[in-house]
Amino acid sequence: MNFWLFRRAATGSLLFEQHPQGFRSVFEAETCGLIKLIAGHRKEIMESIMEYDPAKGRLRPLMFQETFSHGSSSVKKTLVFDYEQRTFTCTYERNGKRTFE
Repeated sequence: MNFWLFRRAATGSLLFEQHPQGFRSVFEAETCGLIKLIAGHRKEIMESIMEYDPAKGRLRPLMFQETFSHGSSSVKKTLVFDYEQRTFTCTYERNGKRTFE
């Protein structure tokens, strides 16, 4: 990935596969090159578990999770959707310890 004047500021990969609940998508990216030297090693992982909604003709998330890490520090946000109850749960973790729900 390129950013402004920086070539190869980050690398990333995208995975899309079948999952017992429908489909799973994972995007991982991390800094490299000069940006890594300036900003430090940063990594982001986004994962989503989705099901197909035939009424709307699209995928809808059942779970979405983002993990950001910088050095030894990490922050994880997880959203779990319950469409029958029309609710969702949001959980935050910092360095493996739950901080908010």
